[in-house]
Amino acid sequence: MKIHYSLLVSDLDGTLLTSDNRLTPRIKEQIDRFERRGGKFTIATGRSLMESRSFIEELNLRYPVILYNGAMLYFPKEEKTQLFKTLDRAIVERLFADIIELNAGFEFLLFSPLNIYAYHITE
Repeated sequence: MKIHYSLLVSDLDGTLLTSDNRLTPRIKEQIDRFERRGGKFTIATGRSLMESRSFIEELNLRYPVILYNGAMLYFPKEEKTQLFKTLDRAIVERLFADIIELNAGFEFLLFSPLNIYAYHITE
């Protein structure tokens, strides 16, 4: 069977992963089959590198992975990252202070290359 796409990029949540955050054997088998036919596969996710690393390894991804909703590329073969745009620390500190001052129940997530910081988390 002829392959129709040379590159396939997939989200993790609600697409590749089950509701309990697992990759099924069937999904892994289909990705492997696609790659054996010459296709290139990777993922694009809003997750951080820390949250995605186990899936990157489990799928043995070789092509750049899109993380943080497009703010970072991770190159699995080289184990290197490339940030596209970051905020100046002073801006982040001011935003954080303003959100705390508002005390309006906002959820605030701050992504850094290796961590995610949260101010207020609800269910």
